Amino acid sequence: MWGKTLWANLNPQALVDGIDGFLKTFRKLPKEIRIQAVGATLENQMKLFRNAVPLMVALKNEALRDRHWKLLMEKTGIEFDMAPDR
Repeated sequence: MWGKTLWANLNPQALVDGIDGFLKTFRKLPKEIRIQAVGATLENQMKLFRNAVPLMVALKNEALRDRHWKLLMEKTGIEFDMAPDR
């Protein structure tokens, strides 16, 4: 779902609430499932995503201007399209 959301439509609070909800649901699973390799991998991936959410929230800040995005692209060496419809 989030991977297909346009940046312009991204709701940062939905990211926070969503990942917290997924982790809460995961923790309710039986321990036998959580400790299996697939469970451990899933939990690790969710925690990594949760750690990235504050960055996405900060980048979604409406105070960021084109010059900020250009500087970010220069510093990271990655070009990306910020058009609201793509």
